[in-house]
Amino acid sequence: MEGVKFSFTSETVNKIRNELFKNEGRWYELGASMTDPPKDGFGYFLTTLNIGLSSRHGTAVAAILVAEGYLEHQGQKPILLRKK
Repeated sequence: MEGVKFSFTSETVNKIRNELFKNEGRWYELGASMTDPPKDGFGYFLTTLNIGLSSRHGTAVAAILVAEGYLEHQGQKPILLRKK
């Protein structure tokens, strides 16, 4: 079984950082629920970009953005993210 592949551009990264994480210092919920992601969470925001990502992709995308130094995280339930 092959893993799911997805890609996004630097424009998408900028949109995430500047539209969702626009309030400096504010923590946002990861919100990767398939059935009811919070409307102000990262997972829901991904679904609004119309690039084929679901709220569940939020976990992978957030991990990449944290590893690349764009975001920081804290907590476990819920997982919170903010712009670095």
